[in-house]
Amino acid sequence: MIIVLLGPPGVGKGTQARFLAERFGVEAVATGDMIRAEVAGNTQLGEEARSYMDSGNLVPDDVILRMVADRMKKGTAGGFLLDGFPRTLAQAEGLERMLSENGQRLVGVVSLVVPEETVVERLSSRRVCPVCGRIYNLATQPPRMPGRCDDHPETELILRSDDAPDTVRHRFSVYNAQTRPLVDWYRSRDLLSEVDGLGSVDDVLGRVEAVLRAMIRIKSASEVETMRESARLVSRTLDELSGHVRPGVSTLELDRLAMEFIRKNGGTPSFLGYRGYRHTICASVNEEVVHGIPGRRTLKEGDIISVDVGVLMNGFHGDSARTFTVGRVSSEADNLLAVTRESLV
Repeated sequence: MIIVLLGPPGVGKGTQARFLAERFGVEAVATGDMIRAEVAGNTQLGEEARSYMDSGNLVPDDVILRMVADRMKKGTAGGFLLDGFPRTLAQAEGLERMLSENGQRLVGVVSLVVPEETVVERLSSRRVCPVCGRIYNLATQPPRMPGRCDDHPETELILRSDDAPDTVRHRFSVYNAQTRPLVDWYRSRDLLSEVDGLGSVDDVLGRVEAVLRAMIRIKSASEVETMRESARLVSRTLDELSGHVRPGVSTLELDRLAMEFIRKNGGTPSFLGYRGYRHTICASVNEEVVHGIPGRRTLKEGDIISVDVGVLMNGFHGDSARTFTVGRVSSEADNLLAVTRESLV
């Protein structure tokens, strides 16, 4: 699931992104944090970005897009909430191409809307401790002692130049000019929802969450039944493999058997070819972590093996895993399997 969160500086995107990521089980990716991490890590992309930043220029769209592509390759299965990206129409078009190539799609775009003067008031009320970097807001989170940091009372809080009213108004104007074509583009694709960003964090979170849940399309009864066909083939494939899990059999042989069975029954292995993956199953023996790669390792008496299978049928994927025992196993392994089984029921 891929979600885009838009909004001007000071609208509270970062706060909302953290809460929404937790609610929807996705990973929040803030463009600014991503760029800083690449630069700090002295990566090739970070060095490219640094060369532009040091000369006072914006990091080009193609560099940002490559960073996002790399970041998404390292991400979780749940998906991403993109905070601060895309910022330009070129970036939006690049994101669309990227998702299409990976067989993914954008669930929706939420644009937080707040009046300019509200943003000016919010940001110009911020004060920062120059010693520890702690941020206060004179209206909503003031320090205990006026103008002084709670942790460093000898230090006077400062107004950052970025938060000066005239600077905030300029940033707001630049954001609107840059983002308007982007907003219109997403609206034309029926992906955009504008949400009132005024109110408490919980108020705004409730509005955004309601909008996102409405964006997630519920499958029809016939689609659910079609999905079941791929799930049934996954189950049958695991049943088929259970008769071949025995001492002397390699995980690579189990992989071959799974591929042949799936294809014979009208399915396509979901994992095979995904981002260069060369196998039909994932096979993890004993201490190996989940999603082990099939190879020449042969099974021995007393092993336990976890096999993960994915099947594509009629446009829908099915995916499940099962743990098998190889012959007689130790009491420790038996207890592990029993506890795991209990946790699933």
